[in-house]
Order: sequence, then C-alpha cells, then structure tokens
Amino acid sequence: MRLITTFLVASGMAALTYQVAWIRLLGLSVGSTSAAVSTVLASFFLGLAGGGFLAERLLRRPGRELRTYVVLEAVIGLSGLLLLPALLNLDRLVASVPGLATEPWFRFAVALALLIVPTVAMGATFPVMTAHLVRRQGELGFRLGQLYALNTAGAVLGAALAGSVFFPLFGLHGAIGIAVTLNLMVAVMGAVVLRRGGETELVLDEVDDTEAVDTTDDAEPDTKDAEDDGAPTTWQPMRIQALGVLLVTGFVSIAAEVGWAKVLIIFTGGTVYGVSAILTAVLLGIALGSWEMRSYLDDVERPELWFIAGLLLLGVTMHVTRLGLTATPGWFERLTAAQGSGLVQHLIKLVLVVFVLFPPTFLLGALYPLSLRVYCDDVPDLRKRLGRAQALNTLAGIAGSLLAGFLLIPRIGTDATLRYLALLVMLLPLAFLPKLSGLAQRAGAVALIALVATAAHHTRSMRFEPLITAAFNSEHDGDPQFLFLAEGKSSVISMVSDEPGQAYLFSNGFQEAWLDLEKPERGPLIEFLLGSLPSAIHPDPQNAFVIGFGGGYTTSAVTRTEVPEIRVVELEPNVVEAVKSVRGGEAPSLRDPRVQLSLDDARNVLLVEGKRYDLIVSQPSHPWLSGAGTLFTRDFFEIVSSRLTDDGIFAQWLNLWRLDATTLRSLLRAFYEVFPEGFVLQGSGRSDLLFVGSRSPLTLDRERLDRLFSREAVAEALEEQELLRAEQLFPLFGLSREEALAAAGDVAPNTDTRLYTEVRLGMLRNEAEGDEDPLPMLARHRSFDVLPFLVPEQAPDFLLAIGRNLVTLEDLDSARLAEKQLRSIAPARADELLGEIETAASQPADDTDEPTG
Repeated sequence: MRLITTFLVASGMAALTYQVAWIRLLGLSVGSTSAAVSTVLASFFLGLAGGGFLAERLLRRPGRELRTYVVLEAVIGLSGLLLLPALLNLDRLVASVPGLATEPWFRFAVALALLIVPTVAMGATFPVMTAHLVRRQGELGFRLGQLYALNTAGAVLGAALAGSVFFPLFGLHGAIGIAVTLNLMVAVMGAVVLRRGGETELVLDEVDDTEAVDTTDDAEPDTKDAEDDGAPTTWQPMRIQALGVLLVTGFVSIAAEVGWAKVLIIFTGGTVYGVSAILTAVLLGIALGSWEMRSYLDDVERPELWFIAGLLLLGVTMHVTRLGLTATPGWFERLTAAQGSGLVQHLIKLVLVVFVLFPPTFLLGALYPLSLRVYCDDVPDLRKRLGRAQALNTLAGIAGSLLAGFLLIPRIGTDATLRYLALLVMLLPLAFLPKLSGLAQRAGAVALIALVATAAHHTRSMRFEPLITAAFNSEHDGDPQFLFLAEGKSSVISMVSDEPGQAYLFSNGFQEAWLDLEKPERGPLIEFLLGSLPSAIHPDPQNAFVIGFGGGYTTSAVTRTEVPEIRVVELEPNVVEAVKSVRGGEAPSLRDPRVQLSLDDARNVLLVEGKRYDLIVSQPSHPWLSGAGTLFTRDFFEIVSSRLTDDGIFAQWLNLWRLDATTLRSLLRAFYEVFPEGFVLQGSGRSDLLFVGSRSPLTLDRERLDRLFSREAVAEALEEQELLRAEQLFPLFGLSREEALAAAGDVAPNTDTRLYTEVRLGMLRNEAEGDEDPLPMLARHRSFDVLPFLVPEQAPDFLLAIGRNLVTLEDLDSARLAEKQLRSIAPARADELLGEIETAASQPADDTDEPTG
C-alpha cells in the first residue's frame, strides 16, 4: 500500500503541475482572454473525461490493471516530454496561420490536439488503479475514498509546489521536467514490480489469509461473497440519484470555484502565488473530505439520509463561505499588525483562504466517494461504471466552468451565482424523497429542506467593496467612494475616489490608473510621453498600436499627435465602461475617428494578425501579475519587434512601485537584447520608467520635438509640466542602451518560461530597500550619454540649450555631464556652459524648505 500511495501521490502531483504549466504555455499562443483560457481548460478536462470512458474498455480484461496503469503513466510522462518543445514553439505555428488563429474552434482544436493523449491517459489512471486494488465487496467504499484522497493529496502538492517552488526555481519548462520525471519514476517502479510478479503480491498483501483471492493475470476477481459482505440491497435502485449527485456536484464545484477565485484573487493578489493558494485550498479540502469519508462508506445503511444531510450541509456552508469571502481582509489586517515579511504574509493569506473554503470543499470531497460507492454498488459494477462516473462528473465540471464564467457571473454577478448554486445543491435532496419510508419522513424532509434553503438564501449579500477598500487603503488614506464597480469575465473593475476631482481605476484590487476628473488633459508625464514622444522620434509615423486602454491617458496622448491611424487593444471591456462612467458617459479619446478599439488580448493580436506598425506603445501597470507579466518578457518583445516596420519604435512604460533592482535588471536585459537601439527615460519623482527601443538608430531631432511640443493639444496637456521646448525633455534622460545592458549585469532576462517579475515580485510586499533599491542602481550607471541621439548639425546649440536648462533646474551634476559631451564637439560652447555651471554652484544654498527643480 505504501508503494501504491507513492504512485497516486506522485501521479496527482504531476497532473496538477502539467495542468498549470500547460495552460500557461498555451495561453501565450492562443491568448489570455477569458474565452481563450476557458477553451484551453475545456480541452484539458475533456481529455480527462475521455480517459474515464477509456477506462471502461481497459478494464474489460481483469488482472491486467497494474500493467495498464504502468503503461498509462509512461504515456503521460513521454507525452509531457515530447509536448514541451511543441508548446515552447507553438506561437510560431499560430503566427503562420493568421486567418485561422483568431477562430475559437481553431484554438480549441489546437489545444485538444496537443493535450488529448496525455489528458486521456491521466483520466484513466484513477479508475484503473482503483479497480486493481478493490477486489472485495467489503472494502469497496474504503478503497474508493482512500485512493481518491491520496490522488487528490498529490494534486494538492502539485498545486502548492508548482506555483511556489517549481516555477520560481526551475521555470515552466523545469516544472514540466519534474512532472515528467514523476510519471516516468512511477512507470519504472511499476515495471519493476511487474517483472517480479508483484501484481499478485500487491493485492494479496491487503487480504486476510482466510480470504485469499487468486489475482493472477488470467483470474477473474472473486465476487462470490459480494451479497454476503454487507452490501445494502437498497443501493442499486439509487444509482440514478447517485449519478445526479455526481453531475450536480461536478457542475457546482467548478462553477463555485470560478466565483470563489473571482473574489479571492483580489485578496491574494493576481500573482502566481495567489492563484496557487486558491487552487491549493480547494484541493486540500476535497482531499481531506474524501479521506475522512473512507471509513464510513462500507457501513452506510441508509445512504439516502447521508445524501440529504450532506447536500443540505454543503448548501449551508457554501453560503457561509460566500459571506466569509469579504471578511478575509479584516482578518488578515488583524493577523499581520506586526508587518511580517512577504513570505509570512503570503502564508497567512494561504491559511485564511484554506479556512474560508474548507467547509464546502470538505463536503464536496466527502460526497464524491459516497456517490461513487452508491453508483458502482459492487465490485463488478465498479469496473464497468467508475470510469463513466468520473467522466460524467468531469463533463459537468466543464459545463459549470463555462456557464459560470461566460453567462452567470457576467449577467447576474458572483454573489447571485453562488446563491443559486447553493440553492441548487439544497434542492437536490428532493430527489431522494421516494427512498424515504412513510409520509411523515417525506414531509419532514421537505419541511427541513424548505426551511434551510429559505433561511440560507436570504442571508445578506456578499460585497466586493471591503476587498477593494482594503487594497485602496494600503496606498491611500480615507474611505473611498465607489464611482463604478462591475464584474467582467476576467476581473473586477472599480473606479474609486477619496477626494473631489480625483479618481483611481482598480482592476482586481490593484490600481491601474489615476484620473483628474476636472482636467482630463492632466496626468502623469511619463504616461503622456509614452503616447506622444515616439511620434516625434519616428520620421513619418503612419499608424500606432496601443496595448491597454487603462485610464485613457496614453490613448489621449496619441490622439494629440498627427498619427493617421490608431489601434487600441484592451483586454477587459469594463475598463472602458469605468472611464466612461466618470467622463460623462463617454471616453473622450475614443471619439477620435482615427481610433479603432478592440477588446482582445493585445499580445495575441500582435502574434496572429501579422500587420506591421510604425509605433507600438505598451502600458500594463504591474509586471508581477499573472497575465500582465507576459507583456514584460523577452519573448513578447520579440513578437513586438517582428510587428514593427523597419524604422518602427516601441515604447514600454514600467511602474517602479514594488520593483526590486534584480527584477529591473532582468527587464532591462530582456528589452535591450531584442532592440539594438534605444534609451530609458526616468519620470519625475523617479517613480516610473519609459523604455524606448527600435531596430534602427533613434534620433532626438530638435525641430521635430519642438513641433510636437508646440502643438496646441500637446501644449495644453504639458503646460503644468513645463515641458514646452525640446531641451526641457532631457532632465528625464536616464540610460542609453549600452548603460542599460551594463546595469543589467549578469542577470538572466525575463522570459515566458523564467518569469522574474512574477516569482520575485509576487513575494515582495513593500518597497525594495538596500542593495535591491532600483533607484541607486540606475543612478550609478547614468552618464547622461545623450550626444549619440542628437542630429550632428544641431548638437552644439542643442546640447548647450540642454545644459542651460539643467542649470536652471539646479541639476548641476547632469549639467556637468552635458558640458563634458559638449566639449568633445564644441569647446567654446562648453566654456560658456561651464561658466554658467560655476556661477550657479557658487550661489548660496537656499535655506527655505521649498523643493527646487
């Protein structure tokens, strides 16, 4: 049994590792919209369901179960190994068929074709191993609960370790390698057992000497004592009801998990660790419920009473969990008053998530083996029905996932969806009324069901506001006023304000944008330059591609230029609706006839459409979030580079909030390994960066810059920033490409399979300090190397103007660096600048508390 335990735990761990890694890798090629992700999930679980049906055929020849199981594990491991290069290069295949790549059926077909072999094999492993071990009627229920719990326990380990250990240490490809190793280890160990004739020994080890059973390959399982082994005679007529429980609980469990994750992702954060915590909590409850139930399954005399009680309790606990979801921030705040480390706070969040989800998941885990025990009834039926039961339960789960994600939650909201799911569970006991004896029992059961369902259904509503308020107050003071709140297919979008005239756009609890409600043209300088500056660097831009709408400020900046065609791609429709809600019912920048808005995954659009652009600008806010993190990888930058025209320009905004120096180095290397030309701008206040890259040399032409800043629409937006002439841009100049690569040092680039941003920053709760503070690192490598970007004929006068502006701003260090460069091309002009620098340096220091510059 210890060996079988090893098999099941290792197999479950590998399966969850594959699931998380494959879905992530497929998402890079077919898209990360809700529809694309659901397509991949559906193909994965459809394969598992197919494995359940296949198990029926595999079990028609008794005595070969262990041999079949070994083959299945080998197939999974070898398929995982062979799939890895295909998944890592799938984007090239998808990009080669742009006409088909946007079609949902094509995405489904690709995912299904890739995953069908290993997922079918995965789906067959549990029924085959169960049939191998269950040979006596008296142990049928115990073994069902025990084996399902062990297999799910392995899944718990896979969910926990994949996100927290395998991905951070070994990357996605390394995690898949670990899963492959686990499957092949099980296959080799099983093969050794078979070679030693151990299939018989494994079974006989669990059988009393007085009840020895012949389990050689050609022997039929001994079921002659089935009727004398205590099997209730009423169980066989209850198969239809048991199958109904399998279908309903399969549907409800996955649909509820979608709803729970929608809420808890705001609490845990949309990081790889947060997603892992939710999945771990769900599987842990199911595993413990199955384990606890195993001891009762062979002694149940009135299964209808167990079903009625279990389903009613499940419905009640689903309501309790629904209400507990919004209480988690308060509990977390009290438990972390001492401000522990990022790891400690992550563990506390995991404990709270487990605590909130444990009651309903425990009951789901208990009801599953009970339903299997009743549906399969005896040992011969177990071999014929277990795979089918598992398959139907899985298919119901697919339906629950799709209906919850695409119909129920978008139309009626998470709270109502969870209410109706709980109500469905509490009404299901009505199916067992015919099995009760006497009118009094049936009337009492109906009254109990009605009372519990009515009372639970009328509990207070779950609210997103406490979760978002907790996130808001971590960065702001005061209680926010909610101006907009809506659930989308991929995230919860809100617009909140803590003072008149100011609003903040939040997505899943993270701030994405700041809006000035009184002056729409006002906003962060770097975000405005993200949209406008590339048009002045490019000699004649004809089109632009904007990744993310956000608060609309960057799109507005692009519309203030002369670019004739502007494409904006936003993943979440409610982001646009949130902006409209505070802008008088419309987003001003979208009124521009040049703007075409698409609601899609921008990375996937660039990958599959094939159109090339003169300008591409990207403004996702938080590189550590799952989904957004894939827009900060070398692989993504390579896609962007392939979609630029020969002299096209790419600009990437990077928020420095919660960013450490090591991660910044990995981003610098990822970006500038792809783009051979470029520079970095650093925003005022040093809170954000703007990466600019191209395959062609970049020139900061004074005339084109002045022409941009003199445009009335641009000048209106930059008036408060005192950026009206070309030389006033250069105090923001941070690093040249060469300096950026030098700053990166020997840190590996951020890639799709080795995500520095997600695995490092997901654990970083507070601002980085000491050696990991990114600001001193940037300052050490900055030499103000602007001369290579200037037009040679303009350079002497332009560099003198730049230096004088720096003196005016009292940035004498940068002015001296400008003077050194000026001396190499115009010594007389350098002398003029040096004199002004020395004069400014000799002035007495300002004793006031007013900030300078």
